[in-house]
Parts: sequence; structure tokens; C-alpha cells
Amino acid sequence: MKDVTITTFIEEQYFTVCKWEVNGQASFTQDQPFLLCSVIEGDGELIHDRKSYPIPKGTHFILPAETGTFSISGKCNLIVSHI
Repeated sequence: MKDVTITTFIEEQYFTVCKWEVNGQASFTQDQPFLLCSVIEGDGELIHDRKSYPIPKGTHFILPAETGTFSISGKCNLIVSHI
């Protein structure tokens, strides 16, 4: 995927933890029951349904299964966990 580096820290039967390093704009499809996201570095924007939400360092948010496709733009690092 362009403009994002994904590093998987742990992947077990019931829990996965990854680091997303976004540098530009990256598009994703939410295919998990949820994504638990924490911005640990930088600033970015979450773009979903033509709406933009700022996600600066220290922001925590959940994306439910119904989210579908979304993008993250900017220069930021996130810790993303899911089942």
C-alpha cells in the first residue's frame, strides 16, 4: 500500500496489534469487528463519507465494522488493535 508502512507487533487468535506509519494519504477497508486506534506521533486527518476529522497526536478512536472504506492523510503514526 502506498504512503503507509504497517508493522505487526503481535498477531494471536484473539488480538492483533499493529503500527501504521502514514506519510501522505492511505486508503483502507475496515474488515474487522472493530479497529481501536491511537495516534502516537504527528498529525493527520481521518476521511470517511466525504467528511474529514482531525486526528492529532493523543487522539484515540474506534472504527466499527460498518465503517467500510476510509482514508488517513498527513504524517502520523498510529497503534491499531483488532480481534
